Amino acid sequence: MHGWRLRDKADMRMSGYPAKVKDFIWMGSAPFLATSGADEAVCWPFDGKDGPMGRSPATCCYGGKQVCTAVAGMLGHDALLAGFADGAVLAGRASEDAEDFVVKGSSGSPIAALAITSDAWLFVGEESGRILWVRLGGGEK
Repeated sequence: MHGWRLRDKADMRMSGYPAKVKDFIWMGSAPFLATSGADEAVCWPFDGKDGPMGRSPATCCYGGKQVCTAVAGMLGHDALLAGFADGAVLAGRASEDAEDFVVKGSSGSPIAALAITSDAWLFVGEESGRILWVRLGGGEK
């Protein structure tokens, strides 16, 4: 990934991606720019006047040998969901001590889209055309 700060035309090269970044979201209060394209969700910090310049990203949702293909922010939380090329979906936080959780196991079809609605519905779309929708948290508002 590559970015430019318009104010002074500073150049930000965000490297380390083995595949194309196909999805990105703003997440958390820091804020972070969370991206797909690696074996985990890569979260670049944009707090402070220099943003990610000269800093390493935080990571979460490690997918092993699988490439992250989609990301979605969890509203009101410093957390995200990451979908992978094998169809798995993991939940995690951009923190060194946070654990990742399996939301959906591998299906063999890459995750093409992830979305979370404001009333906590998760939608997962696979390249094969299969769709999963589920209410997160299980409770009524």
